[in-house]
Amino acid sequence: IKEMQAADARAHELQQELLGVVEQWQAAAALEQELRQELQEASSPEDLSAAMLNGLSTRELKVMLQERGVECTQALEKGELVHALVHYADLQRGVMARYQRGLRQQLQQAVKAQRQAERRRMELKQQLQTVKEQGGSHSETEAQEQVQQQEARERAKRQAAAAAQEAVQHQPPRHPMPHLPEAPTAAAAAAAAAQEAVQQRRMQAREARAAQQQRRQQQQQRLHQQQQQQR
Repeated sequence: IKEMQAADARAHELQQELLGVVEQWQAAAALEQELRQELQEASSPEDLSAAMLNGLSTRELKVMLQERGVECTQALEKGELVHALVHYADLQRGVMARYQRGLRQQLQQAVKAQRQAERRRMELKQQLQTVKEQGGSHSETEAQEQVQQQEARERAKRQAAAAAQEAVQHQPPRHPMPHLPEAPTAAAAAAAAAQEAVQQRRMQAREARAAQQQRRQQQQQRLHQQQQQQR
């Protein structure tokens, strides 16, 4: 009886740990899906230069390009407006390339966390099977049923997400992801790091938009002052 009680207690502990690992795997899988979609959107961006320059007059264009680096300034001093635009477009492509590299690093972390959680899940299921053989059949069966139900819900979520992605995205990414190596770190730590990286990236994006808006306001103020001086 004592052996059966001990096996039941151990099965309950394994059940709780297994459910926690399944939740970690679900979080990592959701993060991976989000990062893959964002990476595909970043792989085929609009011409940012044309979008930002649309509707600007030649004078406004020159004022903006003067703040875009030494090469743009030198080209403007020589009267080469087109040359300055080329340098500006190169700067925009460099920014987009760095953004894509950051997304790929975060995607690697999410996939590593997902694989770690999957390995731990298989280990726990094997331990539960061992506990069943030692006498904790009732608790082990209950644990298996709960885990199977949660796995079934997760499979349904993955199928729905895959169907939605296939309906929205009609072509594969231009830059497919290479095979990623196994992660040496723990699943929980990797998932937390990936989630923190996503939050930091979103905060940086908000700060960048605020800084861009401030620069536009400053440019408008300078243009207004120039117009007053000319009058």
